[in-house]
Amino acid sequence: MNKVGGKRKKRGAMIAAGVTIILIILWEILLLVLNAWDPAPPFYTAIIIIIPTVIVVGILIALKERMKEIDGGEEDEAAKY
Repeated sequence: MNKVGGKRKKRGAMIAAGVTIILIILWEILLLVLNAWDPAPPFYTAIIIIIPTVIVVGILIALKERMKEIDGGEEDEAAKY
């Protein structure tokens, strides 16, 4: 694979992950603002914080794995078959 194709794939993966993370953060901020106006029990507040945080960590782990796939040329190897 040429360098341009790899850079393009990496950029696409980073943009997708970045946009998703930004949307999750904005959603979390909205939930926390609404929670400040009408507080929920602490258990629910913890859930509001923990679940999106775990999702963001998962996205970052998947992005790291995707970068390894692109660098390793695994797609190119699979395309031969």
